[in-house]
Amino acid sequence: MDIACALNQPVTASKGGRVILSGVNPDYGNLIVIQHAGGWSTLYGHLNKRLVNAGKRVSPGALIGLCGATGRANGVHLHFEIRHLGSFYNPINFLP
Repeated sequence: MDIACALNQPVTASKGGRVILSGVNPDYGNLIVIQHAGGWSTLYGHLNKRLVNAGKRVSPGALIGLCGATGRANGVHLHFEIRHLGSFYNPINFLP
């Protein structure tokens, strides 16, 4: 899911967990992956800046990055994914 945002708008963790990846990818640009209980994980891509490192535990709503247009982005936005045991799920089904 791509979510419109302004450059450097704060990006927060949707759920608490442990950061398992904070790095750069050719497609996602600056990205963060947070592992949650029960085999769930969330991915935050195209960040202008990553504010957490791998291994850090984060709470729901914790500031993790700033919105950007890195990687293969056509403009500023946040790419958000929800995964469970390797399968992808549409985030719209989980958001309030």
